[in-house]
Amino acid sequence: MALAADPLPELNSPALVLALPDGRRQPLFASGGEAVIAPGVGAALRRTATAMPFALELQRLRIEHHPGTALPRHFAAELLVHEGAAARRVVVSMNQPLRLGPWTVYLQSYGEAFDGVPVAEFAVVRDRFQLSPYVASALMLAGLLLHLVQRLRGGQR
Repeated sequence: MALAADPLPELNSPALVLALPDGRRQPLFASGGEAVIAPGVGAALRRTATAMPFALELQRLRIEHHPGTALPRHFAAELLVHEGAAARRVVVSMNQPLRLGPWTVYLQSYGEAFDGVPVAEFAVVRDRFQLSPYVASALMLAGLLLHLVQRLRGGQR
């Protein structure tokens, strides 16, 4: 069953508003076509696709609510991660993302499709510099230790 088209897709798509020299504001939507700025001049905002080195298959979605409310207490997705010919089961929850090399997969939201099938929404981030916080912390620690050694040797008056 295909999902119905969103009646207002511009509310859910990336957008950019251009401030033109004549004072006009021209919105550009990723889901829209080209916007005419001046005769013969157009602009468009387009999405780009990024191929992932893995595929995710949702197996099960678990949701726990706070007692007596509709507020989520915990939600987790059981996934089958396909990497090449290999596949493995993992659990991704709201506070425990899945790390695959430079990629981090966060369970962002959940819901139900129109036919009642559970749907999970993921945010995938590629962090090429994922070791930088550790390097920065090591440099700060080295500086603090150097300062401590200088104070113990009598360098501070």
